Amino acid sequence: MALEVEADRPLWKAVGCCRARWIRCVLLRCAESRVVAVSRLREILAQGQERGEITSLFPVVHLAEFMEALYHTCWFRQWTVDLTGHHKLTERVDSAVEFFLRGC
Repeated sequence: MALEVEADRPLWKAVGCCRARWIRCVLLRCAESRVVAVSRLREILAQGQERGEITSLFPVVHLAEFMEALYHTCWFRQWTVDLTGHHKLTERVDSAVEFFLRGC
């Protein structure tokens, strides 16, 4: 998802700065890729739980939701408005994912 958004930064920056447009755009433009991504993420996290690499204290559904929320924080709150300085969204998402997985 980060690669898709990063490929058209001006569009997604405008979307990120306007909540109503963001919701509509995400639902229309990204609905299919989001469903696929979240489904795959749940599979990966479930495999990690089965192997003991990811905590089983929380349901996979919740972990996937938290990881998706991290992505949206990186994109909407950080990358679109450059709160942490100029950086690539993909690099910021990689860092957030590593942080999340180390916590799990």
